[in-house]
Amino acid sequence: MKRFFCMLVIGIFVLGSVLVPLDGQSKQRTKAEKEVLEVLKKFQAGYTARDVTKLDEFMSELFDPEDCLIAGTTSYGPGSMEWSDTMDSMRKLVEYDWKHWDDLKMEVDEARIRVNGNTAWVAFWGTSEGTKVKRGEYDRALKEIVMVIKHCEKNEEEEISLVVMLYVLKKVARYLERYVPSGNEYIYPIRATIVLQKKKGKWLIQLMDFAFPDKDIPDVQVAREEEK
Repeated sequence: MKRFFCMLVIGIFVLGSVLVPLDGQSKQRTKAEKEVLEVLKKFQAGYTARDVTKLDEFMSELFDPEDCLIAGTTSYGPGSMEWSDTMDSMRKLVEYDWKHWDDLKMEVDEARIRVNGNTAWVAFWGTSEGTKVKRGEYDRALKEIVMVIKHCEKNEEEEISLVVMLYVLKKVARYLERYVPSGNEYIYPIRATIVLQKKKGKWLIQLMDFAFPDKDIPDVQVAREEEK
């Protein structure tokens, strides 16, 4: 009898540990959250397959053509690279990603999803993974440095020369830090936030913002305009 009781207690404990996550938060999602989750899965499926012939279908299926913005990892505001706020510019950004960017692997099933009426907010994370041929990366960095130097070599302003030297120093230091370690496989953490709107019974992405975590001084600095 005692043995049976012990086995019963252990069984209840095991069952409870399966049903209740260790963080104490239920993983059960609402109907609306599951619908949003399906959108995230379609997004990841597109970035996994990278079938450019299906790019138009991908864009029309997931993004709001009337009001949408994708802010890529290098964007910092209107007019900057990867700040895409039209369907055409977003399509070009996604096409470039599929053809040239590293593999994007987001933890879709773990995404934090919140829904309020016809509006949904999502935060999820993952990795950007790629294999780099070091010689090719070194040559690419050198070409960029040569291009900048040639572009500015006819300018005699002292400030320009200083800016170029700082750029070269930063570029070389970054490549030495990133590509000197052994191995050719590179995995970077990445995160994204998304805002979706439900229109005519369909969830559409209106805002998508990607970012690499940065624990140091930002790469971009804004110069304050002198007061007149």
